[in-house]
Amino acid sequence: MTAFKIAVLESAFEHGSRIQKDKADAQMDLFADMDGGSSLPVTLPAMPDIEEWESSELLALEKETLGFYVTGHPLEKYRDIIAKYANATSLNLHEMNEKQTVRMGGTIRPVKVLQTKKGDTMAFTALDDIHGSVEVVVFPEVYAQAHQIISNEDVVIVQAEVQKRENSIKLLAESIVPIDRAEQEWTANIVIQTDASNSSEKSLDRLKTIIDRYPGSCNVFLEIKVSQSSSVVVQLSSDNNLSPDPALFKEVNALLGHGSIETCCASVKQKEKRKSWPSRKNG
Repeated sequence: MTAFKIAVLESAFEHGSRIQKDKADAQMDLFADMDGGSSLPVTLPAMPDIEEWESSELLALEKETLGFYVTGHPLEKYRDIIAKYANATSLNLHEMNEKQTVRMGGTIRPVKVLQTKKGDTMAFTALDDIHGSVEVVVFPEVYAQAHQIISNEDVVIVQAEVQKRENSIKLLAESIVPIDRAEQEWTANIVIQTDASNSSEKSLDRLKTIIDRYPGSCNVFLEIKVSQSSSVVVQLSSDNNLSPDPALFKEVNALLGHGSIETCCASVKQKEKRKSWPSRKNG
């Protein structure tokens, strides 16, 4: 329902009630008969001149009023980046192993914030994705870094350990990263694509200048298209490793064309299992 429709509802109800009252009024019916059966002119309510709601505002009102979304979902615009950097959803979490480290994207919201016996603050939260919701336990060390993100109910990707019980699954948060920082946090490789037929010494020199401005830890691969059906991929030396800075993407796309730079996600690292030493036997 649009902002305009909501705004005129009250006026429309009042107008309808007024018409019904007039029809039921015996004196009004008498005047109508004297006029050959025609009714008195009706003044329509004025239509308000208001701006339409933003999509996010409309979705929030749908959720608040109905308990679910109608016109879309607030995570739709993040679908691609969540698919790229997360490997779990509320649907497939039951397929993950106990103590497996996963990444899941969604909107995080506080459920209960409390103090530990040591006086540190931790929280029980919910991570809502397009399919459902999962409980996420945020211990003090992570909460200290992410409490503002949780309070704001931001869209995030949570890296966490899976904990399974008889009839429930929860996540123990290891890190909580805002969605707009996922690329910087978990990019392992950067691929820059260029066409040999359109590349010149000047453009390559400019590309080298851009690369020098954004040093980092990500491996860099140069994919050179040599024909319609083939390309050559060259890994640059570690001296040219890059930081996945949005400004880097903007500069490379401006130089080589939109879509000429891509990132590859780092795999989710699993915790090393502790070695269990055999117990000593007496004698």
